[in-house]
Amino acid sequence: ATTCATPYTFNGVVYSTSGIYSDTFTASSGCDSLITLQLTIDPKPLPPTAASFVYCQFDLAYPLYAVGTGLTWYGPGATPGYSAAPTANTAIPGNDTFYVTQSVSGCPSDSTMDVVTVKPRPAPPVTGDTVYCQQQAATQLTAKGNNLAWYNGPIGGTPLTAAPTPSTTAAG
Repeated sequence: ATTCATPYTFNGVVYSTSGIYSDTFTASSGCDSLITLQLTIDPKPLPPTAASFVYCQFDLAYPLYAVGTGLTWYGPGATPGYSAAPTANTAIPGNDTFYVTQSVSGCPSDSTMDVVTVKPRPAPPVTGDTVYCQQQAATQLTAKGNNLAWYNGPIGGTPLTAAPTPSTTAAG
């Protein structure tokens, strides 16, 4: 018999180490029978090692990752186990807690907690409309916010080292 890190009961006797054990049974007819138990108690494997993730809200998330054998994932919340690593939902800021176990030779480990943190997307910076007359001297643009980053285009573009100063050469 093989068991995972737990004692084994054989004919009313509890065994907690691997080995070969014998016992005699006496039937109601008075005949004796010798039975032998070859017992292997496999050790409980260590929990797997998991990598925690931190995302910004609405970031593209990747499946969770853990190092181990025969991984089973749980969460968030009470869920049945599944073998495919889950992908966190980044639409809602906060923490999601997942758990993962590994199974070695059919023996499950204790679980490892894997917390995914989703940080809220910051509010957009506050800007005001600026109106210049053509050929009027312009000043550098300003905005209120933290860690502002300026770009030379409305979507993406090239990062600028400082806030731009608009050109007033052409109307528009």
